[in-house]
Amino acid sequence: MKNRVFSSLLIIIVFGCQLALSQGLPIATPEEVGVSSIRLTRIDKFVERHLDAHHFAGAVTVAARRGKVVQFKAYGRQDIESGTPMSKDSIFRFYSMTKPITSVAVMMLYEEGYFLLNDPVSKFLPEFKDLEVGVEEIDEKTGEKTLKTVPTKREVSIRDLLRHTSGLTYGFWAPKPSK
Repeated sequence: MKNRVFSSLLIIIVFGCQLALSQGLPIATPEEVGVSSIRLTRIDKFVERHLDAHHFAGAVTVAARRGKVVQFKAYGRQDIESGTPMSKDSIFRFYSMTKPITSVAVMMLYEEGYFLLNDPVSKFLPEFKDLEVGVEEIDEKTGEKTLKTVPTKREVSIRDLLRHTSGLTYGFWAPKPSK
């Protein structure tokens, strides 16, 4: 669990850096926008602790509030072998980061009251109404496994999507489990 929280936080930090850079946000002192300078030092300690533990070679962080950047720092190395220091404009590759980034965006909308976590997905995407799921059956005579589709017992909720318990799969793993 700790690693997931750490990974998610790191993803958000990196994504935030790129967002701040791309939008050219103005800079402010932390206190100008209601942020504690002392509490911002926790970011430094957090990143440095993980650098010291060799969890990653380098990082770039940004903290912004009310459209103004209050901290923007590069830590560690972007290339260990050459010793090249991390820079604020270092480029990071994101692999399989769609889910955590989308989940953060969904939770921001939830906090603003746009939906409830138990709302059915079909409320927003009608195509999710009346889904069927795959149920494996074994032919008693041949012993052969077949996949039959049956209606779901309940609709898929937004909570299910966030927990990855919706039953949706990638086609290459199970080509016909849901309709």
